[in-house]
Amino acid sequence: NAATTNTVTATAVTSITGTASAIALVVAAKGSTGNKINLDNDFTTTVDSGTLTVTQANDFAAAGGVVTGTISNGNIADLDDLTTDSTDQLTITVTSTTATAAQLKTVGDATGLNVTATAVETVTGTAAQVDTLLTDEG
Repeated sequence: NAATTNTVTATAVTSITGTASAIALVVAAKGSTGNKINLDNDFTTTVDSGTLTVTQANDFAAAGGVVTGTISNGNIADLDDLTTDSTDQLTITVTSTTATAAQLKTVGDATGLNVTATAVETVTGTAAQVDTLLTDEG
């Protein structure tokens, strides 16, 4: 894309692999006119080295299909902003010692993998929220 001022057609690309920052550049350049990269709407992204942020995971999921990678920030206040879903393959470790049941449920729903939350010592919420969270525990 940097080598031309025209649109790069990459609609046959089904998977983008690289660092989170490199993938972020491709996703930011997504478009169908001008100096953009015309990508299909269901490409997968795989962060193959390093970690990705919650914002990057959300952006990658919104731009394409399944996101695979590890989120480095284990703060529940940031993790509960995830808008990815259970089709995504995100490795997530919660490092916060307190969390609400609703926050943990949001994080759990954001990935198809198990979430490691062994650092959490205190969980608050309504009985229904805690019950729903316990149903998901595995």
